[in-house]
Amino acid sequence: MAKKPSLPGLTRRRQAYEIRLRVPKDLVSALGRTHVVKSLGTSDLAEATRRYATIRAEMLATFEDARAARAPKTSVSPLRTRREIIDHYRIRRFDDLRLERGDVVSRCLSDRDAFYEGKILPLPTDDRVKGNSFWHDVACSGDFSDEVAVLYALERQLAKRAEDLERKAELGDASEFLSFVPETFDERDRRLIALDLQETEIELLKGAKPVLPADVLTQQSKWSPVSLPAVSTTSNGPAPMMSEVFPRFRSEHASIKTRVELIEGLVHELSELFGDKPINGYTPADARSYKDVLLALPPNWRKLKEFRGLSIADAVGKAKGLKVERPQEATVANKLGALRQLFKWIGNEYGEYDIRNPFAEVRMPKGSMAANEARDPFSTEQLRAIFAAPLFTGAHSETRWREPGTVDLKGHPMRWLIVLGLYTGARLGELAQLTKANVRKHDDIHYLCFDPSMKLKKKPGVRTSPSVRNVPLHLEVIRAGFLDYIAQLKDERLFSFPTRGGRFSDAAGKAFNRMLVMTGVKTKTTNFHSFRHNFTDACRRVPINPDIRERMIGHALEGMASRYGSDYRGEIMDMGLLSATNVELQKVEYPEVKLARF
Repeated sequence: MAKKPSLPGLTRRRQAYEIRLRVPKDLVSALGRTHVVKSLGTSDLAEATRRYATIRAEMLATFEDARAARAPKTSVSPLRTRREIIDHYRIRRFDDLRLERGDVVSRCLSDRDAFYEGKILPLPTDDRVKGNSFWHDVACSGDFSDEVAVLYALERQLAKRAEDLERKAELGDASEFLSFVPETFDERDRRLIALDLQETEIELLKGAKPVLPADVLTQQSKWSPVSLPAVSTTSNGPAPMMSEVFPRFRSEHASIKTRVELIEGLVHELSELFGDKPINGYTPADARSYKDVLLALPPNWRKLKEFRGLSIADAVGKAKGLKVERPQEATVANKLGALRQLFKWIGNEYGEYDIRNPFAEVRMPKGSMAANEARDPFSTEQLRAIFAAPLFTGAHSETRWREPGTVDLKGHPMRWLIVLGLYTGARLGELAQLTKANVRKHDDIHYLCFDPSMKLKKKPGVRTSPSVRNVPLHLEVIRAGFLDYIAQLKDERLFSFPTRGGRFSDAAGKAFNRMLVMTGVKTKTTNFHSFRHNFTDACRRVPINPDIRERMIGHALEGMASRYGSDYRGEIMDMGLLSATNVELQKVEYPEVKLARF
């Protein structure tokens, strides 16, 4: 079988290999196509691989030429020119350091006597490893090899060079870098750019861990190849800055406004911490540092008196000396996921700049909090307080329903969301999108049908979501007047809370949390999801059939327990199962809750 090409965009068509690249979205209208294709003129894979880099670079260059042709003819700002000088210097030194390291390592390994005599590299004289002289260990320990010795000596040379430059930087001396700055700049700007180049050189030297040549990589070594920091340009020129790219992301994702606003705030924090970098300049180290920052700061820290007016870096420092509330792990995970989403989009849109998602592997550990510990059920006292709130006993008005008064709110949507949450165990996002069509009747059983047309949770590889199910209405809910509530609705939706960013639960969830606060029962581990735990606990107390309980709350059944496999559409047509579920559900009781009649 012929070997398949593994290079991006390289395919074989008829008798020749070709490269197929997607045109960046901002150039589609200018070039009049979504993809460009160029033949490599050979049917031999080895030859196609050899020609690949050159031809692909030429194709990418056409994208930059098209952008340049569309750009307004204005003079280049000094700031942009300064940035380009730094970016081009970084690229050149990146390549130079790779070549220099490879040359030095090869020379040392080819003439090992000259290396140990210090004729190729200056040898460290008083370095210590685990309390022993390094060179003594090289001579006496079988764990060390010539390759390790070469790499160690080379790293120490690079580190010494970085230390020398740091000392000069403290004195403001960057004179050796002035030759890299064009004389078109005035003297002050030349010195500033030289200092920037000096900092770039230090950064590269500190990241330039030596690597072994390919012919000795297979030998035993305690050293691992380490990549240099991500660079900010390609052969096509410097990559755009994050501040230049994000407006496109925001405009293309206007339909998920809430999510975009979250991401925009995170990008501002990244810029505050690490500067406005080119889109390929953010590294996994930046991502890890930002994760640490998120874990260190309390929720809504900018609103707290102790942190008012502080920069994010100063806030982290102050938080370490205070006993502050730490953020929920789920909140941190959500923010890291939002940044993964942003950089994934950037990688897709600006593939010509070799974007690597710095947040791809930076995540919160799975299983750090057990699923049933993430939210607590409401206690008996909390349930009594909720159902004794103005919403159930008399409120000030329809709009001020959290305040006590004399207005009966039996037709308020929040009231029935709470009742259904407690008596069905359904998720808030499921209940909030219900319509009249989802309330059905079979024989004398009224039930809620969570059908496939709804936006329900679904895992990859599952044909339909296990959240697709029928849940009978408890007789207590019907006696309280839920069907009468539906009959008087003018809208098809059962609950008239606004949607935000395509999510049905956001506004309702926030309104419920404010009610909990005013009722005095809000804790860090209770929200609307707590009703789901109350329902599960009530099912266990009876007890009812575990499989029926799991399906009522929308959990998948393992193995052969599920009669419909991963396709739950058949289940909502099974009226026999509905009848059996109804028998079990009516056993559920909440002695602490008294529902008034509609």
